[in-house]
Amino acid sequence: MVLKRVFIAWILAVGLVGCGGGGSDTTSALDSETPTLSASTNLVDSEAQATAASNFNPATDSALSYLNYLRAYVQLPAYVENATLLKSANAHLDYMLHHNALGHIEDPQNALYFTGKTPQNRTISAGYNWPGVSENISYNQSNFTGLIDELMTAVYHRMSLLDFQKDEIGIAYKESAVPNKDDDPVWSALVTNAGVSALETLCQAGGDGRIGYLCDNNARISADRYQSELDALAQKAADMVVWPAPNSQVLPTFYEETPDPLPDCKVSGNPVSVQVNPSKLADYTLLPDTFRLIEKVTGTEIVLNRVLSNVTDQPDAEAAHWKTTEKEWFAAFPQQRLKWQTLYEASFDYLYGGQTMTKTWQFLTPSLDGEMVTLYHNAQYDYHLGQTLYIYVPPENCTVNANKWTSNYEYDTQQTPELTVEVVDPQTLKLVARKVSQLSLTFTQTDLSGQEYMKTLKLNIR
Repeated sequence: MVLKRVFIAWILAVGLVGCGGGGSDTTSALDSETPTLSASTNLVDSEAQATAASNFNPATDSALSYLNYLRAYVQLPAYVENATLLKSANAHLDYMLHHNALGHIEDPQNALYFTGKTPQNRTISAGYNWPGVSENISYNQSNFTGLIDELMTAVYHRMSLLDFQKDEIGIAYKESAVPNKDDDPVWSALVTNAGVSALETLCQAGGDGRIGYLCDNNARISADRYQSELDALAQKAADMVVWPAPNSQVLPTFYEETPDPLPDCKVSGNPVSVQVNPSKLADYTLLPDTFRLIEKVTGTEIVLNRVLSNVTDQPDAEAAHWKTTEKEWFAAFPQQRLKWQTLYEASFDYLYGGQTMTKTWQFLTPSLDGEMVTLYHNAQYDYHLGQTLYIYVPPENCTVNANKWTSNYEYDTQQTPELTVEVVDPQTLKLVARKVSQLSLTFTQTDLSGQEYMKTLKLNIR
């Protein structure tokens, strides 16, 4: 039978990194020993799934309401929108989209939409005088929930969004009017600028008349007043925040962020982080070496790539300020990406009041609205036309580059198939096929050494 080969190509964003793919000219041969796959077992027990579904139901009418839901879920106060911070965030968003430039730094030579080289320059330009504003950026997703979810997989950005000591924010989100996802490095983006309302009010009022912290308008705030305002915010929050939160549903994967906590890897599991309320540092001592993560149903222990904390050196020099005695936190990175539709249990020990305590909780990865096959090697699958099928190709190692993940398919030339393909992430494809009698898909991954890994799935049409 003569087969026709067609290439699937796309531009895909994951986390804080834009990704692309193209076709391959080679395929892996299928032989008589190729195993036939069945749909994967759902590792989420129904009771846990029902609990998560009832407890974790984020509001999605705006980026602010979505982020505030996540904060409220872990007992952090809601952010209040600040018009000046929103102005600053929108200005940087327009700059990035217009110039296809991603990052916190603007180039003054790109005069259009330029409002300041650094986040602090831009917030000053917008009229915000407290200099401690934080900025987070995510890009290339078609909705703000996806962009925030990606930020929440990136541990430094996550801990910034879950800050105990900020209370006002501007969140700007925009997608290009006619995005060219094949050519535009940045076709959508989200920018957050967060600050402290009481300190900004003091700066605007000229400070408190004592030598201390300097505002951008040269007003001064005494060290005691400065700290008391931060403590007042922290005292409204929970003693400790963990993420993924208990009974929440989170993405299975972390790719990359800047600064990069895993510079030697391109893909790993969604990290688990723990943050102690800064006003409670005298009460709690975390014991990161006791951290454990398991698949709840099977009891399989998850191997960790790395555990970072506020007392360890950070792998990226740009994150050096996260090594500090002013905060207490740790983050554990699974060596491999987590599985879809799986229930996990995390636990660790800590000291409180001179006693060793244990915190244990569970969280989920998303269930998919169709059957899923996991492709560890060349295989066959009995497929019914019109069936929604998810094909998951696990990364060969943590250095597999999401920018170089490609696929192609072959089909009988005597027919014109109807094929709907959606990229869920760089290792997961959603497929619906009609009007075809034979279909093979080949997936190619490339790691940082240039090594290619190819796997082929033959669909036996029923």
